[in-house]
Amino acid sequence: MAPNPNLQRLREAGVAIWLDTLSRELLETGGFAELARDYGVTGATSNPTIFDKAITGSDRYDGQLRELAASGERDTQELFFSIALDDVRAAARLLRPVYEDSGGSDGFISFECTPDLADDTEGTIAQAISLWQRLDQPNVMIKVPGTVAGLLAIEELTRRGVNVNVTLLFSIERYERVIDAYLRGLVARARAGEPVDKVVSVASFFLSRIDTKADAQLDPSSPARGQVGPDVINTMPEHTLRAFADHGVIARTLDADPQAAERKLAAAAGAGLDLAAITSQLEREGVRSFCDSYHQLLACIERKVATMDAASGR
Repeated sequence: MAPNPNLQRLREAGVAIWLDTLSRELLETGGFAELARDYGVTGATSNPTIFDKAITGSDRYDGQLRELAASGERDTQELFFSIALDDVRAAARLLRPVYEDSGGSDGFISFECTPDLADDTEGTIAQAISLWQRLDQPNVMIKVPGTVAGLLAIEELTRRGVNVNVTLLFSIERYERVIDAYLRGLVARARAGEPVDKVVSVASFFLSRIDTKADAQLDPSSPARGQVGPDVINTMPEHTLRAFADHGVIARTLDADPQAAERKLAAAAGAGLDLAAITSQLEREGVRSFCDSYHQLLACIERKVATMDAASGR
């Protein structure tokens, strides 16, 4: 099958297409390989909500969970890591040619630190390094939230050569601090005589959530609006990807008129929109949402293992 023309034009406009989901079903059925081959997908990301849906809604993980439980593993977080990291490794292997062909600038799979560490710098650093070492693939990224605690973690992880995908990022001010943290990490690494050319980072700005909340305050009937610009990554759920392939329209608007964008922001502020309050609220809501999904996921794994134990007489 020839690459989809809509998605091909999107890539030609400078937009890398990453899938905003990952599951064993997608990997084992060949769906992920199809999306990479026919739909221009060059990366994928995951988070607690994505894995909650993947694991709770499927029995494809049960065999591995049964083996791990039979070996004596009972820590639910470790059970989660064991099965989820296998999915990340498999996806990373599939996209390794993209990583090589792009000179290490694309072809990445992201896995997130657990959200209970969003406000714990040292805990985030320790877990991120452990996950990075366990994955042991050059084309993976560890997702770290762009919280205040996450800033120091981003700097330290960059210094240690870990690829970081900064998530839960909502404000320009915080984005600027993320850039500074990344650059400080690179400088410290260079001063220590370590290579910096392969330490890659992505800043995941949650534009759609900002649009949705801001539009609702300005005009409840106003739909969320997307923007297209060069040298960016757009992460899409599979249904959005397929819908865009079918009838998507491409227009470069992101950098077409920066002054007009500034005027719109000023007008929105004049109409009573408090963007700083919105972005602060979204950060806390995002952390809580991921924590809820993470705890639901652990509870599901615990129930599955208990059922297996009962069936085996343990």
